[in-house]
Amino acid sequence: MADLPEDPRRFVEDWLDAFNRRDWDAYAAFFAEDVTYLTPGRAEPLLSREAHLEQDRANAGSARLEASLVIAADNGRLLAVEGTFRDGARTSRWVTILERRDGLIAAERLYFDRAG
Repeated sequence: MADLPEDPRRFVEDWLDAFNRRDWDAYAAFFAEDVTYLTPGRAEPLLSREAHLEQDRANAGSARLEASLVIAADNGRLLAVEGTFRDGARTSRWVTILERRDGLIAAERLYFDRAG
């Protein structure tokens, strides 16, 4: 079954745009209800859309996320995204691996370099 978004970059840009606008309803719409979210600083993944949103809302600050590279694999089921996190004078690089199911993000594994 092909799950490839018509334009993987557009999918990612729309997802990040919802985050950058702090449109949490639009942002939530990208995630499956049972999304698994593995993020730095946590030994165990978060296990729901609400837990993912709570984590992101709590840490969003005034940050903006920008994607510089989007790679689709396995008919779009997997998306690897590299980008930049900017929050005032603080800048860091990040990479996230998105696993999609039925057009929604079912799992996210986030990695970032705080040193920039």
